[in-house]
Amino acid sequence: LAIINSKEEAMCLLELFAVNLDIHYDEISDDYGLLGAHDIEIDGEFMTVKGEPLKESGYANWAVGEPNNFSGDEDCLSLRRNGQLN
Repeated sequence: LAIINSKEEAMCLLELFAVNLDIHYDEISDDYGLLGAHDIEIDGEFMTVKGEPLKESGYANWAVGEPNNFSGDEDCLSLRRNGQLN
């Protein structure tokens, strides 16, 4: 799982999305890829898989209205195809 530290790294991941459009698990996963961060322990406090707060990792370009804990059970961080975090 990737931990994004800069806009440049996010753009690199988006390029990987673009060349791997045929790899997906369902219609929703076509729009995003999972990243190495979560808020499993405390809702809204995202931590990387290395135990670092997301806000210290260097990239926190959230989509409008995010994080929103969709359906009360959204704990994993993902990157949308537009470069924004969900």
